[in-house]
Amino acid sequence: MSLLKSDLLENLNLILAALHSKAEDCLLKFLNTDMNNILSRFNERVKNMKINENTVVEIFGIELTDFKSKIN
Repeated sequence: MSLLKSDLLENLNLILAALHSKAEDCLLKFLNTDMNNILSRFNERVKNMKINENTVVEIFGIELTDFKSKIN
């Protein structure tokens, strides 16, 4: 576990949750329900760069077609 720990991620339960078999489903649900909030908060904080839903999904290493098919 110490190899996965960083100063920014002190809660080991978060690491364990990411390893759970349903972790991808939880991530997809989170991205789907909070996409507008993610986009607006990013665009508020980073003035010289605009992102869209495609960019957010790709940041997490998910193909957009996979994301669309799994959330529908």
